[in-house]
Amino acid sequence: MHISHKSVRNEELIHNEAIYIESVVLDHGNVDANVQSVTLNWKYSAEDGPFGEIALELESDNIYTGTFPPLNSNALIEYYITATNIYGDMVSHPNAGWHVFNTLELSLGDINGDNSINIQDIVLAVNLVLSSEYNNLADLNSDSTVDILDIVQLVNIILN
Repeated sequence: MHISHKSVRNEELIHNEAIYIESVVLDHGNVDANVQSVTLNWKYSAEDGPFGEIALELESDNIYTGTFPPLNSNALIEYYITATNIYGDMVSHPNAGWHVFNTLELSLGDINGDNSINIQDIVLAVNLVLSSEYNNLADLNSDSTVDILDIVQLVNIILN
């Protein structure tokens, strides 16, 4: 088996959400349908814990895709891809070690990403509340919702 993958490049990142992964998996010794699973294994470099796993889905013609979950700002990410066939044979990409990339440096409260926390960010936060949408940069109190408490904190940041 062989895995082909173009690693994540820092300069290609637009934001720290929905970072797309694509790999091509070929089982040269067998029929391609024998690939049983393809997994993205990842973790924050600063963490000692185990790698998290995300199953990559077969899109078409041996192409497997998936996305990272929303990632913390300015964090070093380590990841590798594994593929297993129905006979239990497993390969990794890269063959040893892992790929590494840095997420973008973003500031909580800077919802529009202009490197300044100002009234425009408050307007965007209010729109998020009114439309019941979520944006991790607007969730200043890290409670997994964007609400009036986040707007109050945003106003306090601007006033101080």
